[in-house]
Amino acid sequence: MKKLLSTLLALVMLAAPAMALASDCQVGIVYPLSGNVATIGQLDVLAIELAAEIINNEHPELDLPFAAEAGIPGLEGGKLVLSVSDTQGNAEIGQSEAERLIEEIGVDVIIGAYNSAVTKTASTVAERSEIPFINADSTSVDLTERGYECFFRTTPHDGTFIEDSFKFLSSLRDEKGLDIQTLALFHEDTEYGAKLRAQIEEQAPAYGFDIVENISYSQNATNLSAEVMKLKEANADVLMCGSYNSDAILLYRTMKEQNWTPKLLLGQRAGFTATETVETVGATDMMELFGWDPLYSMPLCALVLFVIGLVVYYAMVRRVLTGPKLSQRLLTFGLSLMLANIALYFFKSDYRTIKDTDLLFHGNLQLFGLSIAANKLVPLLVCVALTLALYLFLNCTRFGKSIQAVSQDKDAAALMGVNADRAYAIAFALSCAITGAAGGVLTYYYYISPTVGTTFQLFGFIAVSMGGFGSIIGAFAGGIIMGLVDIAAGFYLNTALKYLFVCVGFIIIISFKPKGLFGR
Repeated sequence: MKKLLSTLLALVMLAAPAMALASDCQVGIVYPLSGNVATIGQLDVLAIELAAEIINNEHPELDLPFAAEAGIPGLEGGKLVLSVSDTQGNAEIGQSEAERLIEEIGVDVIIGAYNSAVTKTASTVAERSEIPFINADSTSVDLTERGYECFFRTTPHDGTFIEDSFKFLSSLRDEKGLDIQTLALFHEDTEYGAKLRAQIEEQAPAYGFDIVENISYSQNATNLSAEVMKLKEANADVLMCGSYNSDAILLYRTMKEQNWTPKLLLGQRAGFTATETVETVGATDMMELFGWDPLYSMPLCALVLFVIGLVVYYAMVRRVLTGPKLSQRLLTFGLSLMLANIALYFFKSDYRTIKDTDLLFHGNLQLFGLSIAANKLVPLLVCVALTLALYLFLNCTRFGKSIQAVSQDKDAAALMGVNADRAYAIAFALSCAITGAAGGVLTYYYYISPTVGTTFQLFGFIAVSMGGFGSIIGAFAGGIIMGLVDIAAGFYLNTALKYLFVCVGFIIIISFKPKGLFGR
């Protein structure tokens, strides 16, 4: 707390020349309040608000700097006025939020922004406007090597952290006799991960360590199977990681699925020091809440979402069907944002997961010499069952055929006596029910948070487009093709390029089959 109070006062001192005769100091706060590192950003903001409260008001009972008197020393009792912005952990949003704080609110100083990539863009905006930018937690070496006059960092950078890490590893090897000689690097692909990798590569030779594998992956990845397969094949003594919260959680779970652990895993802060990562890995929050396996709760999720889908359709979606298609898309997009924020309000941004041993099916199955994780096999089997059930419903039942008829030609179907409005309602509710079932079974291998759905949106769209809109079998085939390309490209070629090959495959298929493989 003393450090934070001093940092805030340093902000005021730096901003004092620009504030002139103003009595209050306008402080812009840029942190991720939503997204995969939201919890850290929220805690940072709470700490800053607490420090501002101590400075702005009298707290003689606290033995802390600036607590005895109200207001800012040297500014005639002026107060710290905080303006908080959510960067969502996105560099572009961080830049625009910094511009808004400076141009619209007129802040005197800015503090932020946790993610190194966001700090880089936001501080560039502040530098152009000659607004002091204080960084307390971004560690990319490049941030303080740009020659900026208004950027100030109060934390060590990655060069220092990596030097300490290698000293620690050297002492384990040379003094404790631990047999560690080789390293594997595993890092996300933004500013933080890229610059961390550069520091490890630069310092490793000096300490006598060989790098045998170097893996860069996409931040917010949904699948790290190919990456962990390559790590397992390299089998380095030490795994050095640079990952944010959700990625660190996914790495732990994937390593467990593939039954591999290195002699030593050294996580470089970020996701590996986050409280929610420690609590989530192996946690049993969801099981303790209801005591149900996801397979048991999946039908309930589907039923609840089916009812919600009917209500939403008749209350809102039905009203825009006769309007422009853009209105329909904007409505559903707005609904997705609303639902995510409602979930954030009630459940917060904490990640939830289920301990593998608490699942009905867990462990690994040995089949034809392959080790298959049960928590990946079960979702696949559920997916196959749901796809088959939906296909049979649409093609072998009178009501399913009426839905297809309405989708092809609403007016012609109405002439044949089909109730188009009811068909639309059931189709919308069914899609919601399938989403509920997918969310339930997803917990078998993936973490859950209010915004987890956005991680799968783009890949879901690619899979459906590749297979062909209107084709159930096509959507399933598109997903299988995506998965095979993802794993093959990541394992045999380069993990950093696996999504490139997925997109190239998508472009090739759409170029020759514009309606998709099974589109009509």
